[in-house]
Amino acid sequence: MGLTDKVKKSADAARAKREESRAAAQEAQAAREAEAAQRERDRLERRKKHFEEIRHACPFPIGPEQVTLPGGVKLFDDEFLVTVGKDWGWSSKKMNITTQRVIISRGRLAKDQESVYLTDIRDVRFRKPMMGYGNLTLETAGGKSIGGLPSVSNGATIRDHLLQLIHFARSQPHGGSAHHAPAAPVAAESPAEDIAAKLKQLGELRDAGVVTPEEFEAKKAELLARM
Repeated sequence: MGLTDKVKKSADAARAKREESRAAAQEAQAAREAEAAQRERDRLERRKKHFEEIRHACPFPIGPEQVTLPGGVKLFDDEFLVTVGKDWGWSSKKMNITTQRVIISRGRLAKDQESVYLTDIRDVRFRKPMMGYGNLTLETAGGKSIGGLPSVSNGATIRDHLLQLIHFARSQPHGGSAHHAPAAPVAAESPAEDIAAKLKQLGELRDAGVVTPEEFEAKKAELLARM
């Protein structure tokens, strides 16, 4: 075999190896895409099942859409939007209430987020001054008061609606969410320990496939911002 033939044979072998590697990579990519598509179908099917279960128990209508709220807050797969503040008489849409949380967006660009689980709310107080609209304050399990909420003219009604949602959330399996256990009394653990426990729980849910990596990172950032 001449030198030219050897060079040609070597080039053909290298080309065949490259084509084989390319075909293997394409096959692996197709398998990953098919697996991702199946996971998404499974996720949507689970969400549809959650919706059917929750909509019958929730005292108010819920939307099946998995919306993104102001500030980029995303709902969990088993969490559904009940109302935005304007629907209940608030002067702003920056108050969003889901089947699991009250999400408050502050600032002109709604980048400052404050989220509290319904199961963590121990009381909803409404105070009506002699003149003007009344104010609502949320009292949490840790003794924190969340005030500065949009003023409303029908605050007593909204307070009653929130209390109904809180009762609904507590009646659900896992206290209203697979992502969050009811908070222990503040004396039992410090805020840092509480956040660490929640992060550990979220990590376990992510590893089990209940929470997606994107949902884990979003909730992790939200929890770390509280420290």
